[in-house]
Amino acid sequence: MEDTDMPGTSYDGSIELIYVATDQPSDPKDPNEYTLVGLQRSHSVNATANEIDASNKEEGTATLPGEIGYTIPIEAIAPKEGDEGQDLLEEAFLNKSTIYWLGVIVPDESSPEAGTVGRYGRGKILQFTHTANRGEAATHSFQINGIGTYTRFMVST
Repeated sequence: MEDTDMPGTSYDGSIELIYVATDQPSDPKDPNEYTLVGLQRSHSVNATANEIDASNKEEGTATLPGEIGYTIPIEAIAPKEGDEGQDLLEEAFLNKSTIYWLGVIVPDESSPEAGTVGRYGRGKILQFTHTANRGEAATHSFQINGIGTYTRFMVST
């Protein structure tokens, strides 16, 4: 299978996938407690910090990082039959419910790769788009807006 045919973001034959859940996982690092968002084309974790003006007469202009916020835009092919992970995201959007997410690197679509970075957190779906252009595969786009900050961890065996 070519990298362009694989869901998620590619790393030397491995891919980074997003998993989601509506119930808080007991182990937030375990993909088995989530549902895979199927047919992923792309996603990103966009984190920013609010700026705090710390300017003063002695040091002049100074800015410090404040509270951290993040968004995760996800794009996936929209299957005719539906996809459990995509359906879960759309239902969370319609119901305004919290979504729990996990992003991990998975070689050959198996279990997370030990020694790689993973991330997890929670948020709300504030945007859902269904796009169907003539001559192109229909897509779904979702945006998770984080609640609080996310957690970064190293995947162990």
